[in-house]
Amino acid sequence: MTSTNRLSRRDEATERLMTRATITVYDVMALTGWGETTVRRAIASGDIATIRLGHRIHVLSAPLRRQLGIED
Repeated sequence: MTSTNRLSRRDEATERLMTRATITVYDVMALTGWGETTVRRAIASGDIATIRLGHRIHVLSAPLRRQLGIED
């Protein structure tokens, strides 16, 4: 993935973070620069607030914005 693609992916993830109640694990990865294993470990330890709907994990946007220091 080129740096341009990473930047556009991060911009898209930021837009979803600001406009949706939940985002995906992959959006968290784009926002933080962390790998999938690190994000999933943070979720498992309760460091990232989530809800589970069926088999999918949804990251709650409002708590994550606070953790990242992004104002609502």
